[in-house]
Amino acid sequence: MRVLLPALLVACLVASASAQVIGPEVGLTGVVVPTPGPLGCGPATHILMCTQVFLAGDVGLLDALVGKNVKLFGHEELLPGATCTLVKVESVADPPPATLDWCGSAVPGCELRFVICPGGLSQYWLWVSPGNGYHPLAPAKGSWLLGDPAFLVATGIGGASCLSLDVQVPVDPGVLGLTLYLQAARRDIGPIGPAELTNSICLTILPSEMPCVPPGC
Repeated sequence: MRVLLPALLVACLVASASAQVIGPEVGLTGVVVPTPGPLGCGPATHILMCTQVFLAGDVGLLDALVGKNVKLFGHEELLPGATCTLVKVESVADPPPATLDWCGSAVPGCELRFVICPGGLSQYWLWVSPGNGYHPLAPAKGSWLLGDPAFLVATGIGGASCLSLDVQVPVDPGVLGLTLYLQAARRDIGPIGPAELTNSICLTILPSEMPCVPPGC
């Protein structure tokens, strides 16, 4: 035992140092896509579109979700020495409780339309930021996926259908090439329910020479 005990202790210490630490339970909504190219985060195989939130878990399940806007539940995994955000997915809500979509042309002078779903008597909020981020709230509420600073650009009451907000892109050379990140939240108000965060979306302002395509969503 005097010979084996030190070796066992060393093995345990090495295993503990390299093991992933299970973080808090989280919920987050977004479109699942494969991890792009060499960009990686430990065992991650997928990532949420318009974020830097990496996903791991059952590869077959995540592959089946590619291109879908869903709400994921799981736990953060804290990798030793890593600076990336990794969530191990354990369950999925499809469709998610709240979504954000857009259509139109991200061109100066053209119109964009933002659509917050589902419908029903509800209260909504829409924010915009020049960057993405990650701040998990209670799993039922979801995760804040915008960076700092973030600006509230619209709020109000929605009716029976999904809410549509039309915005004209400013005719300003300063916005060309700018990438914007947006996220919304909604809650039922008949009766009042919890506020739930949507997925985030991102769009880049294109050159003025590009044609305007009328919003069709």
